[in-house]
Amino acid sequence: MSMKKIITILLVTVVLFICVFSFIKINTNIYIGNYSYNGHVGIDIQLKIDDKLILTDSLYNSPFFPTVLTENLKYGFHKIKVSSKRADINQEGTIFLLPNQHIYIEFFPADTLTYRHYNFPDSIIMNGVQLTDSMINQYKLPEELDFPIENEQSSFWITSRFNPFYTE
Repeated sequence: MSMKKIITILLVTVVLFICVFSFIKINTNIYIGNYSYNGHVGIDIQLKIDDKLILTDSLYNSPFFPTVLTENLKYGFHKIKVSSKRADINQEGTIFLLPNQHIYIEFFPADTLTYRHYNFPDSIIMNGVQLTDSMINQYKLPEELDFPIENEQSSFWITSRFNPFYTE
């Protein structure tokens, strides 16, 4: 075979592959979770994928049991917008969806994005003994132990992941 014929076959194969995957829509699972410590108070959430409204609802604490939606999406790039009035968030993200993947969106409130903000009362009585400030301060993190994820504002984590492979 000549080099010209090989390049032509390869080019036609790539174009055909791109055309097939750009028109096929598949059922894609969307997992939405709330990694908040307070499960009684939900936040409002509005989810748009490619400027199409997917969800407008309240999201409650569910880090282990997320809300699961199924949406027909094409392979390729998708623009995801997540907003919440209560959490004061208007966030955008772009993902690239491949075969056998799902979309995962997790809400992290400001109190879980930093370990520095513990709210201790002024006096703690434990087993009938009033703890002093020095006893209480030993449980606070010192200033030199800064964690890399220190953010004062709530945010959503938007990602696409591969589905697990089940073997029997």
